[in-house]
Amino acid sequence: MTHYKNYSQLRKCEQEGADYQIRFHERSSGILIVAPHGGCIEPGTTEIAHAVAGKEHSIYCFEGLKDRDNNTLHITSTHFDEPIALKLAGKAWSILALHGCRDDKPIIYLGGKDGILSEKIRNTLEETGIPVGENPRFPGRHPNNICNRNFRGEGVQMEISLALRRLMFDDLKRNSREPRGELFHNIILAVRRAMANYLVSERKACSDRISDCGLRNHARP
Repeated sequence: MTHYKNYSQLRKCEQEGADYQIRFHERSSGILIVAPHGGCIEPGTTEIAHAVAGKEHSIYCFEGLKDRDNNTLHITSTHFDEPIALKLAGKAWSILALHGCRDDKPIIYLGGKDGILSEKIRNTLEETGIPVGENPRFPGRHPNNICNRNFRGEGVQMEISLALRRLMFDDLKRNSREPRGELFHNIILAVRRAMANYLVSERKACSDRISDCGLRNHARP
């Protein structure tokens, strides 16, 4: 799948605004939502990322715009080094990186080094009836994985299967990715609820340990 080893290689051969685009918005919650393979690379991940981010969380999307062969824009998570993404990541308390895998069963695989946030997401998704698991193909444990590039080195990787994304949207084609009914909204609400609970618990843990904590600088109660 991977055509370019890093962003520098991609930028030399692809035209921003024609072949791909970068969209981001920095907010103050302390959590960054990342879709490094958005647009037509892993269809549906951009739309999910924006819904999860809402108005509270920072967001970054790298989106494929080509009519075909968008998979050539896929930079692996451990080599995703686009400068804006790294700058936003370095300011974040935690990162949730959203990906799309090609599994033919409706499931979400969780990985990454932030075990607390991962567990909260798992619990709220399972309460909603969404199958959640782990897959050795998507561990998300490497320190250079974009999900772990925040200043604490801990984030979450969320791989959403193709089968589940097809249930979440009317169609995954470029101009037809409209959310489909309750499933999409239930997943979004579950993830957002997990992140809200996570921020509350992390702020309390920080205040219990020390008077000043990195989270206080990145997310105001």
